[in-house]
Amino acid sequence: GCGKMTEWNDHAIEMVPYGTEYISGYSGNSPDGTNGLPQMSFAYMLGAVIKPPQIVKNGCHYIYAMVYITVARGVREVGDRRRYMKCDDPVIITRDPELIREIETWEECDIVEVYGELRSRLIKKTTYCSYCNTRNQIPGALVYINPLSCEKRCHQDSVSDCIQYLAKHREVSNQLLTFGTLCRDPSKRRTLDGLVYTQYQAVLERNPAGSVPPEPRPEFPWIRSYGSNAADDLRRLHIGSEVFIDGFLQARSINRHAVCG
Repeated sequence: GCGKMTEWNDHAIEMVPYGTEYISGYSGNSPDGTNGLPQMSFAYMLGAVIKPPQIVKNGCHYIYAMVYITVARGVREVGDRRRYMKCDDPVIITRDPELIREIETWEECDIVEVYGELRSRLIKKTTYCSYCNTRNQIPGALVYINPLSCEKRCHQDSVSDCIQYLAKHREVSNQLLTFGTLCRDPSKRRTLDGLVYTQYQAVLERNPAGSVPPEPRPEFPWIRSYGSNAADDLRRLHIGSEVFIDGFLQARSINRHAVCG
């Protein structure tokens, strides 16, 4: 490679809490309260199919299915949604033959409901240098839903119709219940509009009591809290803190860069 830096726009999936319950390992700690909390991260989504589902078979046997869907956003972002519809997050991946048969019937601009387990893993993303066109691979994150159930709700005629439909159903979209362990300390940030928020990274899988979570890696989901939640999170949380989050998922555009070679 030529060693020059290339920048591009990417997309990231993140969690935004409605409310955060502090479980253990935080400032002003109280007895551990993990009993009765779900072992997995559950997510419910209402979205639109933006690419034809990818179905992989071996003869007549299903191997897996993968489909990309949108994330419903607020009315303020409707003007940007046509661009955001290209976003590759979140993605639905399943190996269940019954669910694959359902996904196989989906088409672009179908409005679908998905309920399942939120997961994340490390992947390699391919980029091309804008100076010498060298092919480079960099570590990336894939946050996806392993569905427990999924079904088609209706079909829209165009992307614009999908946008309008999703904007009207925000109250039932992208719900999330998850238990997480912080692997990156909270930091104070500001949006381009000057809105203050707190950002940190969390491991979805539980760690043995008292253990230190893994070092931050790209695949661990980001969490953004706002308002009073942001102030409390910044003051009370740190690496190793355990939290239970009731919130929603959203996708946002991010700027990334890499050195060629």
